[in-house]
Amino acid sequence: MNSLGLLYAMQGDVAAAERTHREALVIFRRLANTATEGVVTENLGDDRVLQGDLPGAMKFYEEALALDREVGDAGAAADVGYGKALVQELRGDLPGAKAGFEESLKELQKDEDAYDSGYVLFSLGEVLLQEADFAGARKALEQSLAIRKEGEDKIILGETQMELANLSIEEGRSPFDVETAARSAIEDFKKERAWEDEGLACALLARALFAEQKLEQARQAATEALSFAAKSPQFEIRMDNAIVAARVRALDGSVPGDSVAQRQALTQLASIVSKARRRGYFGVELDARLLICEIEASSNLALARLHAKTLEDDARSRGFQLIAHKAHAIEFFPQPPHSHA
Repeated sequence: MNSLGLLYAMQGDVAAAERTHREALVIFRRLANTATEGVVTENLGDDRVLQGDLPGAMKFYEEALALDREVGDAGAAADVGYGKALVQELRGDLPGAKAGFEESLKELQKDEDAYDSGYVLFSLGEVLLQEADFAGARKALEQSLAIRKEGEDKIILGETQMELANLSIEEGRSPFDVETAARSAIEDFKKERAWEDEGLACALLARALFAEQKLEQARQAATEALSFAAKSPQFEIRMDNAIVAARVRALDGSVPGDSVAQRQALTQLASIVSKARRRGYFGVELDARLLICEIEASSNLALARLHAKTLEDDARSRGFQLIAHKAHAIEFFPQPPHSHA
């Protein structure tokens, strides 16, 4: 039943996955099988993450960690620690997430678990990118890529290559190279029928095309990203792709400030901010607020600067230096909105 629950999760039916895992948990508790109880409890934490319930996920991870420690399974505890760190990252606790990933990585490397180390290095690279540590992020992601090249899973390999391409955008490297990487990832994900990852690749492609001022193609890629995201049970994916699409529609330079398209985008982004706050997705909230400031800068610079100052303070207080730097640029040196990637 535990394996069946995992299959449901892979197919996107997270409600069925959780229901099946709960049934499996009852059985293993009756059998007093503590080790397997810990595995199933961790899977329930994963189910809660997929459904956007971060407090619920953390509760299951804490329970799983206690069970793993009870039976002395350090490897399983490292896996659960990774899950906890992911939740901390989503909730905006970057220092806690970074410490959790580093602790998990240390344990996995001690056990010579290269496969899972690749996952942790990938997530560590994401945190370092949010901290604006580009060199550290690239090092972690390239280490993850080297590990994953040794395996045969094209999906996780493609995910790492995409995050490196995303890093390249933030570093100011050639958007054409990012466009090439995104198109390659899309083709690989199509072959593997990994539609959720294909949607993320479409969003990355939209960002690259937008930076190249290939606006019609960017709009098309953003629309495709939205269509894939609509099918995803993951709140973060749906919101991230919606933010990319809103950027392309509102800041493509083809409409004047305070246009209907921009007002619609601001309404949508305000809704995303509200939903993200309610669920505790701090990073998503910051991304949406940043785009709001960029849109406002085209029609009401004073308001944009006011909001940017608050955004910078909020981001910096939680270690989101990348967002803080962008907000600072709007506050003091506002650029034409269409110049932002």
